[in-house]
Amino acid sequence: MKCVGSINISHFLVTIISLGAFLFIGSIIQIEAVKKEGTLLGDYNDLKKLVGDIKNGDFNDDQIPLNDFKNSVAYQDADENMQDCINLAGKIGHNLGDNEIVHCFENANYFKDKYPNVSVPKAKIPPPESKPGPGPEPKAKPSAAEDYNDLKKLVGDIKNGDFNDDQIPLNDFKNSVAYQDADENMQDCINLAAKIGHNLGDNEIVHCFENANYFKDKYPNVSVPKAKIPPPEANVTANVPEANVTANVPETNASLNVPEANVTANVPEANVTANVPETNASLNVPEANVTANVPEANVTANVPETNASLNESTRKITLDINVAKDPITRGESQVVAAVASDPTTGKELDHVFIKLAIKDPIGIIVKNYTATEGNLTRSFKIGENAVGKFTILATASQAGVESRKSLTFQVQ
Repeated sequence: MKCVGSINISHFLVTIISLGAFLFIGSIIQIEAVKKEGTLLGDYNDLKKLVGDIKNGDFNDDQIPLNDFKNSVAYQDADENMQDCINLAGKIGHNLGDNEIVHCFENANYFKDKYPNVSVPKAKIPPPESKPGPGPEPKAKPSAAEDYNDLKKLVGDIKNGDFNDDQIPLNDFKNSVAYQDADENMQDCINLAAKIGHNLGDNEIVHCFENANYFKDKYPNVSVPKAKIPPPEANVTANVPEANVTANVPETNASLNVPEANVTANVPEANVTANVPETNASLNVPEANVTANVPEANVTANVPETNASLNESTRKITLDINVAKDPITRGESQVVAAVASDPTTGKELDHVFIKLAIKDPIGIIVKNYTATEGNLTRSFKIGENAVGKFTILATASQAGVESRKSLTFQVQ
């Protein structure tokens, strides 16, 4: 009886110990699970740490919103190539998977090599490989915007994600049939979009296709670029007939002095050497080269003022500055334009150097732009903490002539 009692007590103790161990292990597993599920993406300040936790199973999420991840320090501290890889992965799958972050961390060209044509599939799972069989091969899709013959087809592919390019050169796209078959208003819209952003984005083509006045309404102060017509060459040579500068008189040593300013004379078939510097249009004839004698008082060549050469020092440049929004809210994108034009014709100048500097309210230059044509238009984002009066300083120079102008706008 004592033996049976001791056995029962032993069984009871074993049961209690086993149950306690089971409950203890279960609580550890639950705590660990809470740790894994409770880790937030925004908690990560280091991409390397995030990748390590993904590999270790401490972080698991296959539906990471790309915009949320872009706000994390882990993303913002990554280099540009890695950010491009993550952006492409997020666009391909509409959301970002943790394993895709690992791929980009280990090889920034992973998705670029996998999708060389930057053709984004509609679904996350790649389509199954086509089975070989009889029949014609499928027609290859255009890989560049200028390969499209139909603007409607291009817009459809952009919307479906079959075409993606945010850096389309405008001149290349102008050579496409899709652009040339579009009406004039749509072409003007596309030209204006490229002028504002320096290159053409696929989404901007969609905007213009759906509303040809989209950018004209959004940026009313920015002019549509027009084809440049070269100005006619000025006639700056005055022809003086030879009868007005020579005469037969007895031999003496005489000199020809023409005091008239701003006169360029071209005297053919005479024994007179004319030395005409550009900045001083008077004729100086050395004594030794004169074979004609004329009375001292009557040796002046008069040329009407209308045939006088252009004086470079009197030329001017009209310089205008304008902005898209004034006042503007911090965090928004501002568009600023500087236009150098001929004060007489009003046409934009060619081969003119324009410099544009933008200063913040405390006088620090935050943006510097230059151009070698008559219209300099740039877009930039106002900082979230920038409040006050910004100053724009513009300079235009050509052939030694310089014009300066400034403009301010308010950020609130």
